[in-house]
Amino acid sequence: MRRDLSFPRPLLLLTLGLAGCPATEDFEVLVTDEPSGVLLSAHSDGDTLMAVGGQLDGSAGTMVQGTGDSWCRETLTDQPLWWLHGDGAGAGNWTATGAAGTVLRSEGGTVTDETLPLEDDDVIYGVWVDGDTEWAVGGDPFGDGEGFVWKRSGGAWAEVEAGLPGVLFKVWEDWIVGNGVVYRIEGDALVDVTPPGAPNLRTVRGRSSDDVWAVGGDGNSVIVHWDGSAWTEVDVDPYCGDRPLNGVWTAPGEDVWVTGFNGVMARFDGTDWTCADSVSAQEHYHAVWPHGDDVWFFGGNLTRQVDNVGHIARYGLGTSEVVIGDCE
Repeated sequence: MRRDLSFPRPLLLLTLGLAGCPATEDFEVLVTDEPSGVLLSAHSDGDTLMAVGGQLDGSAGTMVQGTGDSWCRETLTDQPLWWLHGDGAGAGNWTATGAAGTVLRSEGGTVTDETLPLEDDDVIYGVWVDGDTEWAVGGDPFGDGEGFVWKRSGGAWAEVEAGLPGVLFKVWEDWIVGNGVVYRIEGDALVDVTPPGAPNLRTVRGRSSDDVWAVGGDGNSVIVHWDGSAWTEVDVDPYCGDRPLNGVWTAPGEDVWVTGFNGVMARFDGTDWTCADSVSAQEHYHAVWPHGDDVWFFGGNLTRQVDNVGHIARYGLGTSEVVIGDCE
C-alpha cells in the first residue's frame, strides 16, 4: 500500500490516532519461532539465500539457508554471528563475523576459522568482502565502548585502528557507521564524516558514493542521507513506526528498504512510504535483503539474552510457508 502524505501533518497524526495502521497485504511474517536463534544478517549466494545469527548468550552461532520455501539450519560455531557477506556468485565464498572476535571464511563451501585475537567481549558486528580485500568492524558494547577496524589483505588479517570513540557496527564499501560516528575509508586511513548530532547508526548502504543511506536511532528511528557533500535527516512516516532501525538495503536504481524494532518493515521511494501493519512488542527485525523477486526481513527476540528464536518475513507478490529442517 502506498500512502499519499501530501495532506497536512496534524491531519495525518489525527488519522493515525483514530484509525490505526491500515493493513498492507504484501508484507508477510513467515517464521516467528526458529529455535536456532535470532537471525541477524542475510546474503545471497547464487540461488541460495543465507542468514546467520544464533544464541546471544554465546552458546551457538548458526546459519539457515534455503531456496524457495525449503530451508535448513546448522550450527557453525559457539558464538553468535552478527554479519555475513560474500561475492554472491553461488560458489560458497563468504565471510561471517560475530562475538568474541569470531571470523568464519568459506571458500568453495569449506569453512575455515580465522577468529581474530580480540577480547571475549569484543564483537565484530560488520564485514565487507571486496575481492581479495575484506574489512571487519566492531567494538566492546559493554566495556569501554571503543571501536576497532581490521583489514584482510594478502591472505592475512591486520588491525587498522583501535580505541576509536564509539563501537562500529557496519561497513559498506568505503563507509563505516557506529555509535555516534561515521568514517570514510581512504586507503587505510579513516576520515571522520559524522552527521550533525552524532546519531547512533547501525547499518549503511548506498546506491553510489554520493547517494548513501544510514539508519539507527536510540529511542526513535533515524535515517540520514549523504548526497556527496553533506548529510540530511529523512523523516519516517509515523504509520511505519518510530522505533530504532537496525537494517537498510538499497542499490543503484532501487528503493530504500529499512527494518527495525517492533516489527518495522518499510520501503521509501524518495517520496512515499510503504510499510507493514505488523507492529509487535516481540517481533524485532535486524536485517533486510532482496532475493529473487522478494525482499526478506530477518530478526528475532533481540532484547533477550537467552532462549533466542528467529523471525523471518517477506515482501512479495506470492505467499508460501518457509519450512526449516536440519541440514544433512
